[in-house]
Amino acid sequence: MAEPLRAFDERTISPGHKWRASSALQKSIRRGKVMTALTMARALLQLDPPYLVRRLPVIALEDVGLGNLDAAEATIWALKNAAWRKRVGGTIEVVLRLVEELASGVKDRSGCDLVVTAGFDPQRAAERQWASQATARELVDVIATSRDPVSRAIAAWQLSGPAARESADMRPGKARPDLEAVIEAVAPNHRVATLMRAAWGGRTGVLPLGLGIVAQMAAHADVRVERDRFEQYDPIDGWPAECFDVHVREGRRALAYLVAAAPTLASLLRSGGVSERRLWEAAGELLWCVETDSCDRRLVFPGSRELRWQARRAGGLAWAGLRPEFHEPAIELLRANTELLDHARRRVLGVVPSRRGPREVVTPAARDLLRPLRGSSVRPHPITPDELRNELTSDPTKPR
Repeated sequence: MAEPLRAFDERTISPGHKWRASSALQKSIRRGKVMTALTMARALLQLDPPYLVRRLPVIALEDVGLGNLDAAEATIWALKNAAWRKRVGGTIEVVLRLVEELASGVKDRSGCDLVVTAGFDPQRAAERQWASQATARELVDVIATSRDPVSRAIAAWQLSGPAARESADMRPGKARPDLEAVIEAVAPNHRVATLMRAAWGGRTGVLPLGLGIVAQMAAHADVRVERDRFEQYDPIDGWPAECFDVHVREGRRALAYLVAAAPTLASLLRSGGVSERRLWEAAGELLWCVETDSCDRRLVFPGSRELRWQARRAGGLAWAGLRPEFHEPAIELLRANTELLDHARRRVLGVVPSRRGPREVVTPAARDLLRPLRGSSVRPHPITPDELRNELTSDPTKPR
C-alpha cells in the first residue's frame, strides 16, 4: 500500500532531505519504480541540481550498465553537454527523461560488482600488490590472457592510472599509465570503447573499466533477464523505506537500533569477528545483501552471479570483519527479521510512538552457530531501555 509522497511538497522541502532523496532515487531506479524515481529527481533538482547532474551518470553505470546500454550511453553523453541540454529544453527536461529511461529498463550491476571485488576483496590483496610492481607489458598480458575477470580488472585498474588510488590498497606502480591500452584490451566493440572514454574519470571513477570487461563476458554468451525477489515495504512518512540505509543518517541510527533490539544478530556478528564499534556497519552490509542490492529486472549471463556474490563478500561482509562461515547464516538471520528492521526505521523517524516492536526471529542456522558459544562473552543478552535510548540518540560515525 503506497502513501502519498507528502515529503516533496515544494513549500515544505528541506535541504536536510537531500541525502534521503539521493538514496531514494537510486533505490527507485534500481527497483523500477518510475514514478517514485521521478519524484525524487524533482526533489533533487530543487535542492541541488548540479549534484544530480553529477550523480546520475554514476547511477547509470552502477545500476543499469549493460542492462540498458542505450540509456546509460545517453545519460553519460547528455549530462556532459550543457549546451545541448539548453538547446533541447533545459536540464530539468533532460534529467527527468533520463531518469524515466533508467528506471524502466533492465538493470545490470555486474560491472560495479567487478570493480568492488577487484579493489577491495581482502583475498585479492596479494594480486593488487603484484600489480603495483608489474611492468606495463606484464599487466597487458594479464588483461589479454587471463580467464579470471577479477584478475583482469586488477591489472587494468593498475594500468589505467590515477584512478587506482581509489582502492584501499591499489597504489600507483611502476607501469606508466596507459588508458588507451586498457580500453583496447577490454572493450568488445567500438561503441563500448567510446562510452568508456566518455565516462572515464570524475565521479564515475573506474566504473567504465568494469563495464568494458563484463561487456566482453556477455558479448557471445547466453544472456537472459531475471526478476529479483525483494520485500515491498510501505513508505515511511512518504519516503521509500529502502532509502534509509547506511548512506542516510536515519538509516544508520535504525541499524544501531536494530542491533540493540536483536541480541542474537549482535551475538552472531560478534562471534563472527565484528568489533563492537562496527556492529551497525556489519548490519548495514547484511542489509545490502538482503534488500539494497535488489533489482526489478536483472541481466544474467555466465559469470554474473559469481561476480555478485564476490562483491557482497568483498565489498561489505569481509570489509566489516565478518568471517566467511558466518556470511550466509547472518544474511538469513537479517532476512528473517525485516519486520523488526521496518519497526526500527519507523521508530527512529518517530512514526511509531512505542519502543515495543516485534520480537527477534532466531533462525536454526544462527542458533546452531551460537550454541557452542553459550556461556561465553558473545552470548545473546537482553537489551535494556537505557541501551536502546543510547543507540537511538547516538550519531554513528559516517560509513565509508
